[in-house]
Amino acid sequence: MIRHHALLGALALSLPALLLVLLLPDGSIVRLFRPALSELPDALRTGELLFRAGLLICALAAWPVWRAWRRPAAAAETGRVWTAREGLWLSGLLALALALRLYKLDLGIWYDEIIAVVYYLRIPFGECLTTYVNENQQFVFSIFAHLSILLFGEHTWTFRLPAALFGVAGLGAVFVFGRKVAGSAEAAFATAILAVSYHHIWFSQNARGYTALFFWTVLASLLLLRALDDPHPRRWILYAAVAALGVYTHLTMLFVIAGHFLIYGWWLRRNWARGREGFFLGFLLAGLLTFQLHALVIPQMRVAIAQTISWVDAWKNPLWTFAEMARGIRLSPALLAAGAAGALVFIVGLVSYARTCRAVIAFLILPAAIGGSYVVAVGHHLWPRFFFFVAGFAVLIAVRGCRESSVRLLRAMGASPGGQSRGAAAACAVMVAVSALSMRNVYGPKQDYGGAMQFVESQRQEGDEVITVGLASWAYRNYFQPPWGAVESVAELEAIRSRVRRTWVVYTLEPVLDSMHPELAHAIRRDFSRVRTFRGTLANGEILVLRAEK
Repeated sequence: MIRHHALLGALALSLPALLLVLLLPDGSIVRLFRPALSELPDALRTGELLFRAGLLICALAAWPVWRAWRRPAAAAETGRVWTAREGLWLSGLLALALALRLYKLDLGIWYDEIIAVVYYLRIPFGECLTTYVNENQQFVFSIFAHLSILLFGEHTWTFRLPAALFGVAGLGAVFVFGRKVAGSAEAAFATAILAVSYHHIWFSQNARGYTALFFWTVLASLLLLRALDDPHPRRWILYAAVAALGVYTHLTMLFVIAGHFLIYGWWLRRNWARGREGFFLGFLLAGLLTFQLHALVIPQMRVAIAQTISWVDAWKNPLWTFAEMARGIRLSPALLAAGAAGALVFIVGLVSYARTCRAVIAFLILPAAIGGSYVVAVGHHLWPRFFFFVAGFAVLIAVRGCRESSVRLLRAMGASPGGQSRGAAAACAVMVAVSALSMRNVYGPKQDYGGAMQFVESQRQEGDEVITVGLASWAYRNYFQPPWGAVESVAELEAIRSRVRRTWVVYTLEPVLDSMHPELAHAIRRDFSRVRTFRGTLANGEILVLRAEK
């Protein structure tokens, strides 16, 4: 009887998918997303075949996954009850974080955001879900950004609203994760540091999926810890779903999952009997869901990733990456000295977590090391933002180090246990204040394309010619659309200059221009005078306005 019911249940769950795979005509699944498409490109045709194959596998896996989900737990789940004080701390911190991320959310948009808007947010929703032209496609972010635009219209702040909300959600995840591994006090301090930090606010006001990746990383790590504590199938299935959504947000999540798999493998050596199910319901299911979410665009992804261009060789150097991270904060000498002391404190935190919860160290180091090694090996740019997704673990370790260092110092000075606790809290509060100092540099246009455009239009005279070069040409032509020209060679520049009295040149990201058009960059610096520089919060992202008389 049990086998009979199992067979009926499997058929009930899998039959609709099987019928969908077998009976729908060729191209019908793609046309659910893009009904106006008359002829199916080869990439989408192959993508549909992959989608059908994945759907068939999902149908076959649905029944065993469902049975595992419904399996009763060996004992009722228990956990430390949330107190009213913890609820108030979390609510207050998230309210502060939300206010800081919504403030001036509409300031100048930058190049990568423009790419996302042009390629993915201004096209129909169904087309967006079946398009992968470049790595700026981050599907979960694109879905929420489309929803934001639908609700509030097209504005810079509506493009960025999902990033701001995911940023706040990520801080909530840090608090819950920190509460589990370190207690509510350390969790609150770590959340506060991130709430007022330059980098977290910057990425929360960036119309990209990095804060969503941050959120999924912390949440998946929390679910993994819970599954290792109690490997009930439901915990593994939830982990698989979160991991797949993370990859659907940003492919960097694959490095997080790889790190998690190493942690799981180490744990499995001593927990084989009760833990081997995690391989199938956690990691294998995550892989299946990830494949299915991406199936329609996998052929496009292969082409786009293969065609990714690395403009500047220096940007592939890990030393450049860490230098830019420090430069982005724009620390004063005093804060740099504090940073050196902070490195020692961080080491104390590492030693402490090595005794109490080594998984936190692994969550910080393994994904970053695996991903960084891969990116360097394939010759791709190693951007500072590549490491943003593990920032939550780094801050938790720093807070632990601060508390431990303070307690040891005060104990050596003869302070009472109560004095040690209060002193440690005060030291952590100083860390929050230091983080808040960096915040003064975050509010401003990321790149001031709009300011440069308004200035040039107000200053140009009749007969003047305005041209753009490098990446600025694409941004102005496709987003701002002023009546300006563009050149890609010295010959084109000289041809324009020969027929007008004054010529204006607008460009940005000098390292890219030097790499892509070195002769043109040299000619501009030789013959043109800089009129004005429009600075932004993006490193090297100034918009430069130059002018030359005949």
